[in-house]
Amino acid sequence: MGINFYILLIILSFTPSFFWLLFYFYYSPRFTTPRRLLIALFFLGMAAAILAVLIERGIFQILPDSILKTFERYFFGIPPYQLRDVLIIFFLMFFLVAPIEEIIKFLMIRIVINKKPQYLNQIIDGIKLGVVTGLGFAVIENGIYFLQPLSVNDVSLLWRLFLLRFFVSTLGHSLYTGIMGYYFGLSNFYKLYSRRFLREGILLAIFVHAIFNFFLLINLGFFSITVLIIFLLLMFKWYQDRRNLENYIIKGQLGFIHPPLFSERSEFESILAKNKVTYEFIKKLNLCPFCLRKQDPKQDICSYCGGKLKREK
Repeated sequence: MGINFYILLIILSFTPSFFWLLFYFYYSPRFTTPRRLLIALFFLGMAAAILAVLIERGIFQILPDSILKTFERYFFGIPPYQLRDVLIIFFLMFFLVAPIEEIIKFLMIRIVINKKPQYLNQIIDGIKLGVVTGLGFAVIENGIYFLQPLSVNDVSLLWRLFLLRFFVSTLGHSLYTGIMGYYFGLSNFYKLYSRRFLREGILLAIFVHAIFNFFLLINLGFFSITVLIIFLLLMFKWYQDRRNLENYIIKGQLGFIHPPLFSERSEFESILAKNKVTYEFIKKLNLCPFCLRKQDPKQDICSYCGGKLKREK
């Protein structure tokens, strides 16, 4: 393998990540986070991938050969049709591969935030840190996948893998870590439930990563892509809902405000606590002051928790 082989491998590996990097920042042109920090996280993401590969290979070496052979079948395009094989793939994705990779990425982001906390001054900054880390991680993973077809000059397989990695897997890694970064942002701003947000962020990233890989490995790629698209849209929706809510509160605008999509009470409480919202203001937002559910302003009793919505005179 000559120098041209490695140049082509590097170009193919970086191209999907660079494309999605430009795509994300096209929609967020303001660089509130220093570019040098984002570049550092990109390379830390690559380092995380190398570390994950070493750990996973070490673990696979001590696993029974039957489990390893089941996992290797995927690389030859042979889906595991037997129930036993499907269960093995499920176990490997949910309890080995996804947790290892997402925990390492989590630690990389945590190290940077601990050293440079001043650069996480907006929740969207957390999303950017996560997205960039995930795209760096995908570069190394892309190279691993492209190495085999390139070495045997299998152009057809290389082209299929490139399209899969370009439009699906690389985007997926940016999404998993973007979700995690979003929760880093929540943890940084809403101290009331800081640790809970960090736990939720890493668990959700592991779950989305694992379920995406699982469907892909059992030859149900359509469901993997569907899951990816749904969570991508939800991530944007989460951010938009929360930003709109805070804007309403800061401006003192009243009316029938919807809590953020899929928000938990802990997150909603944190948003309200940060902005020092009063009992009366919450009622004017047509939310129950006790359970924070949407309410009909004409009701005297909360239909969810039974709390009194009007104080006695």
